[in-house]
Amino acid sequence: MKQKFFSTVVADQSVDVAYTQWGDPENFPVICVHGLARNARDFDNLAKKLSQKFCVYCLDMVGRGKSSWLKDPNHYDVEIYIQHVLDFAKYKNISSCHWVGTSMGGIMAMVLGAIEDSFIQKIVINDIGWRVPKEALQDIKNYLDKNFQFESEQAYFDYIKSTYINFGKLKDEDWWHYVQHGLKEKGDHFVLHYDPTILNKFFELAEEDWLLHEFWEQVNVPVLLIRGKYSKVLPEDVFQDMLRHDHVTGIQYDDCGHAPSLMTDLQTEQVYSWLVL
Repeated sequence: MKQKFFSTVVADQSVDVAYTQWGDPENFPVICVHGLARNARDFDNLAKKLSQKFCVYCLDMVGRGKSSWLKDPNHYDVEIYIQHVLDFAKYKNISSCHWVGTSMGGIMAMVLGAIEDSFIQKIVINDIGWRVPKEALQDIKNYLDKNFQFESEQAYFDYIKSTYINFGKLKDEDWWHYVQHGLKEKGDHFVLHYDPTILNKFFELAEEDWLLHEFWEQVNVPVLLIRGKYSKVLPEDVFQDMLRHDHVTGIQYDDCGHAPSLMTDLQTEQVYSWLVL
C-alpha cells in the first residue's frame, strides 16, 4: 500500500486529495469511496484482497482523513466530490474502472453510473438506495451532531466498539484500525479526523427523504447491492425494488445495520469474487 496525494482546485482554493494505492498499477482499476464522515482507510482490508487482481485506489474526500479542508463549507457537496473523482481519473489516465461506494460513495456511483457511456464497468453499492428515508437521515444527524472529544485512544476504542454495532461483528484489531485512522490529536485530547463543517449541508438536507430514482433507473451496468439487515438507510422495500433489475445482485448481512464494514473475510471474499466474474 502506498499513501499518495494529487492536487486539484475548489473555487479559488488549491487542495490536496489523499488516496491509498494497492496492487499493480498495470491491473484494471477499482475506485473506492467512503461514507459521509468516514475515510479511505475503511477499505484497507477490502483493498488488500482486491489487489490480488486489481489496482485499487481509495480516496479521502476533501475534509476527511489526510485530504485538505475547504475554506468555504458550502463546497462540501457531492457534486464537488464527483468532480474530484473525475479529476483523479484524468490524473491517473483511468478510462474504465470498477467502483465500490459505501453510503455517500454509493450515491456518487449512482450519479456517475447514470451517465451514458459511463467509465464505470461494475458497481458495488454498500447500504444505500434510490430512496433514503428522512427518519434515517435524522438518526445520522442526531448521532453526528456532537462535539466529539476523547481523552485517549482507548476511550475512543471503547466508544466505537459499543456504538458502531451496525458495522457488524469485528475483531478487536479491526476496531483498533478505526481508532488509528479515525482520530487526530488536538492539544491534550483527540478529535475525529474530519472537518466538522462537512456536516453543514447534510444537516440542511436531512429534513426530507432523499430521492435518487432518476439516477438509479439509468444505471445499467452490473451492480452488487449490499445491505445490513437492520439498516434504516436502505430499507427492505427499497432493497427489494432495486433487486428487480436483472443487472443487480443482492447480498444481505444479518449481523449489520448501516453499514456493513466490508472488513470481514466473508465480505471481502464475496466482493472480490463478484468483481472478478
